[in-house]
Amino acid sequence: MNDYKLLRKNSPLVFAAKKNDCIATVHSSLPAIYYKNFDINEFIGEQLASIRELKSNHYFPVSFSRDARNNLDNYSFCRSNIKVGSFDFMKKGREYYTATQLPFYFDKLPFEELLELCLDDQNRVELINENLEMMALDIYMSQWDRGGNTYYEFFPNGEIHLAPIFDYEASMEKLDAGDIEYTSDFFQFMTIDDYHEMMVKYPQFREMLQSYLNTDLESQLRSMCRSRQFNFSSIDIDSYRRYDEVSHKKLEKILK
Repeated sequence: MNDYKLLRKNSPLVFAAKKNDCIATVHSSLPAIYYKNFDINEFIGEQLASIRELKSNHYFPVSFSRDARNNLDNYSFCRSNIKVGSFDFMKKGREYYTATQLPFYFDKLPFEELLELCLDDQNRVELINENLEMMALDIYMSQWDRGGNTYYEFFPNGEIHLAPIFDYEASMEKLDAGDIEYTSDFFQFMTIDDYHEMMVKYPQFREMLQSYLNTDLESQLRSMCRSRQFNFSSIDIDSYRRYDEVSHKKLEKILK
C-alpha cells in the first residue's frame, strides 16, 4: 500500500523545517519534531491506544514543502517531503530513562526494583497497570519492536510513570494465530504458560487482553480517517480484516 494515498488535499499537515535526519522544527516556542518515514501504523497505534485511554504520543503528517498538497500523487515527492512526525514529549523538570538506562536493569528482577522506587502503593499500582495496558495493546497489534522503545518518567514529587508510548510501526504484520511470542522491556512471553503466569500474578491483565476481543479494527480505522480527514478508501481494508481475525484467534488461544 502507498500510505501517502491516505492524504487528501484537506488533510491537516504540519509544515516544518528539517534540522537533521530525524529532527525538524516549526517554531522556537514549540518542542522539536521527531520524524520518520510515513507509515499508517503510527496513526493506527495512536487510535487503538485511545480505546483504553493509554497515554500515547500524538502523530501527525509533517511536510518540508509548502507545495505538498499539490503533489500528493507524486510518490517521489511525497517520499522526500512528507513524513510522520511527533512533538518531543519530554517535559522540563522531569527525568526520562529507557529501561536499559536504569542501573538495575540487568539484575534478576528489574521490574520489581523499579516498583520499589515508586512514591507509594498507589503509584506502584498505577505503574503496573500502565505497563500491563501497553503490553495488552502490543499483543493485539503483534508489536515486535517494543523492547528499548519505552521511556519511564520520573516526576519531581517521586512518582514514576510510563511515558507516552510511541513507535507502532513494527506491528500488525503477523498473520499466524500460533505466533504468540512477545517481548517488552521487562517481560517475555514465549508460551501460553508464560501468559497464564502473568495473569495469575496480575489478574487485571486478563481483562485487558479480553477487551481487545471486542475491538473492531475496521470501525477504528474509519474513526481514525474521519477525525484526521484521511482517505479511508485508500486502505486495503481486507488485509486489516484478516489481521483482526487472526489477532482475535491469537487472543482466544492465550486466554483459553
